[in-house]
Amino acid sequence: MWYPVEERSVRIAVVLASATASGAFGGCIAYGVGHLNGNAGLEGFRWLFIIEGLITVASVALVIFFLPDYPARAKFLSEDDKAYVEGRIAVKGGGYTKEHATKHEVWETVCSPRMLLHYLAYLTDCVPLGSLTFFTPTIVTGLGFDSIKAQLMTVPPWVLGYFVSLFLGWSADRHNARGLHIFISSMLGGIGWVVAGSLPEDAYAQRYGMLFLCACGAFPSSGPLSAWVTCNVPAFTTMAIATASEEGVRRLADDEVTVNNSMAGVSQIIAQWIWRPSEAETGYPTGNYVCAACSFATGLIALTLRWNYGRMNKVGTKDARGKDRIWLL
Repeated sequence: MWYPVEERSVRIAVVLASATASGAFGGCIAYGVGHLNGNAGLEGFRWLFIIEGLITVASVALVIFFLPDYPARAKFLSEDDKAYVEGRIAVKGGGYTKEHATKHEVWETVCSPRMLLHYLAYLTDCVPLGSLTFFTPTIVTGLGFDSIKAQLMTVPPWVLGYFVSLFLGWSADRHNARGLHIFISSMLGGIGWVVAGSLPEDAYAQRYGMLFLCACGAFPSSGPLSAWVTCNVPAFTTMAIATASEEGVRRLADDEVTVNNSMAGVSQIIAQWIWRPSEAETGYPTGNYVCAACSFATGLIALTLRWNYGRMNKVGTKDARGKDRIWLL
């Protein structure tokens, strides 16, 4: 980790919002590539694979040289810069440590009730997020647009989601109110999904408008959710639990970020099955209502966690190592 715990939401939001921005660019690229169908004897989808594949390969060099995993390994920093960055993390907490995690710390990280709530919140947030990621063109096509124009119409909701994500991440850190920001964002998204599922079958423009509200719910919450789980891990040793001394512990789990991020994979499985082709003419009620339920669940879990951390601070709850902690809200 490069940053203290109270500065992570906005940084993670920048990374995840970039994925949102890529969705906007992807829609533009897909729209343009759709017109290349048949060029050089290749179908449009083959051109899409070629172009996006080349962009990915070209990005590898940038990642290798400009994205070191820890400040001490950053070749572009001087020794003084490295010492300064590592010193900030050491003083404010939340950085990498070579200390081994105990079995108790691993158990608390993977199985304690509050951490399970974190993982569940990320899962429920990623269901509507995955729906927007993979099925926005399908949803827009169901609103009456042809497949090529549908790609272009996916761009505006993604652009809005990008800017709201950046603002929410910044504000959540500034006001130490991650839970409250997640709650508000998720509630707005849930309302958007409910309205979209309840509109008449021919209310194409209104249902498309609700996609903007849905994007303001799913995309912005993911940054603070990811940051929050790293800030309030039971012990900072479990942020590098792969270095634990017992081989059995190493096989049991990776760090809390890995457990948290694995929930996204589960959510994608759910998202794959809720948008039924047979419901295209009726506006995909199952997909809309499942996403609404997940959004509301994310908000309620975030509010519960905020209350719990406030209580833990009030009674002076220590971390899994018996050290005093200020649990971030």
